[in-house]
Amino acid sequence: PSKRGLDADEGGVRIGTLRGLNAAHFNGCVVRVLKADHGQQRVPVFVYDKRKGILVQPQHIEDATLQDALEAACRSLARDELAMVFKNLGEHREFFEPGGPDQPSILMRSDRLPAFARFLDPEAYRRKFKEGQAADCTTVANVFRLAVRLCGKRQLFHKFWFDGLDNLSDGDLATYSTQADGLATLVRLPALQREASHFFRTPRPFGLLVSHSEGVTDLDHGRVGAEPFECHYVTILQAGSRFRVVHAFGLKPPPTLFSLQTWLTDLQGTWLDSDGIQSEWDLWLRSATAATQGEAAEAASRFFRKRFAPLDTPTSSRRSPDASLMTLTDVEPSVFLGVFESMLQQMHAAAGRT
Repeated sequence: PSKRGLDADEGGVRIGTLRGLNAAHFNGCVVRVLKADHGQQRVPVFVYDKRKGILVQPQHIEDATLQDALEAACRSLARDELAMVFKNLGEHREFFEPGGPDQPSILMRSDRLPAFARFLDPEAYRRKFKEGQAADCTTVANVFRLAVRLCGKRQLFHKFWFDGLDNLSDGDLATYSTQADGLATLVRLPALQREASHFFRTPRPFGLLVSHSEGVTDLDHGRVGAEPFECHYVTILQAGSRFRVVHAFGLKPPPTLFSLQTWLTDLQGTWLDSDGIQSEWDLWLRSATAATQGEAAEAASRFFRKRFAPLDTPTSSRRSPDASLMTLTDVEPSVFLGVFESMLQQMHAAAGRT
């Protein structure tokens, strides 16, 4: 057997690719070894493409990496084109520890994880799945944000910039920041840029960055008859020193501008090094914060791989430029993947698959 197929890879995760099985439809699938015991004839693994666990002989597990597992997990998430449909998370107060007098903390209690399925609305998922609805940027980002909570972490605290902050004094900036929603720190745009650059330049076993902007809504995506979109979320995964942009662009009514599957397979099919992800981030940030709609549309066209145009004129000022980012750097990869695997299984069952 491949030694790394059973022994810990990056971040304590055991990752492999299945080869030589009589059940040929499993060959080539990326798996996570759930419990490695060199004395066992068969070991349990989770197969991302099939969204389920099976038992295999160790000699059928070849070398793979955490990057392979994260890619397989994302492609499994994209397979049915519909990410999770959630119930109203605010209804599930038992999942949250009490916070201060003003608002509850959103620290997930680890002893409540078996009740995870209560977050998914299977009836709504099944209905939307049959209707052929696809995930949009918000539902894709929410999968990752909920996974963070289920790992036992607080909601990702975000750093937020909007037009006008750069002109405030340090004292006024601090005052406005303390009046925010308790989960945000207001920063000037250069500080936001430095935060992202530091994230990209620091290798770590696993990391996650989520960015949001409503500023891009003054751009025209070219889909005639579609309702105006309200915002966009971008999720970036990190494995070591490599990065993966994960998002979709849903529109109402369907079809999407691009689906998660289309993004992962056709529009940007590879992981990026630190220079590559910095270039992508710069395009995204420019599309959200540039001074004119023309400059923003040019950056958005390059970032989204779709043609964007100003809603007004190329020299028109932006209507409401803004951007935020949230980062996660202290979760064990095995914990994150374990939670994500449970989510994939829940979606699989909700879609009526076996």
